[in-house]
Amino acid sequence: MFEFEKCLLAINPYLKRNNCTFGYQQKCIKKHGHCKLRIKNGIKLYEIKIEKNDNDAGKVYTLIHEFAHFYNSHLENKDLTRPQKEYVAHYVAMGIIDYLGLKKELTESAINKKFHIDSYGKMWMKDRRLTIKQKEIMIKQEKNTIKYLKKHIFNIYIV
Repeated sequence: MFEFEKCLLAINPYLKRNNCTFGYQQKCIKKHGHCKLRIKNGIKLYEIKIEKNDNDAGKVYTLIHEFAHFYNSHLENKDLTRPQKEYVAHYVAMGIIDYLGLKKELTESAINKKFHIDSYGKMWMKDRRLTIKQKEIMIKQEKNTIKYLKKHIFNIYIV
């Protein structure tokens, strides 16, 4: 089983419990992935979609990045700005990439060629000031999301 499939298997129960579907984008668009919210008959429905045509590490990075947005309610929560939310999602994804030992493979991915992953998080926070509250929220979201993911990904590996 590939790393991406293990990650998807690890988070899929959480997605299903919280009205979120996963799929692949129909065509290559500007973004490598997205997390969307739709309201249908008063029910919140979420979707995470990623680019299918990337290597395993690129798909893991994108899946975890979008999952971090979903897990931390970034679509609805207004406590952080968009750059701050992107920063959190990026560093959550990079934490899992490191945890799985996929850093080298990520450098060869299509998403890295397009977005230069090493500088992606810094780009979002360039010349941005944080309040103490925002910094605390960002640190808490990053730590809690990585903790959740490591626990559930580890459980997939020992099965």
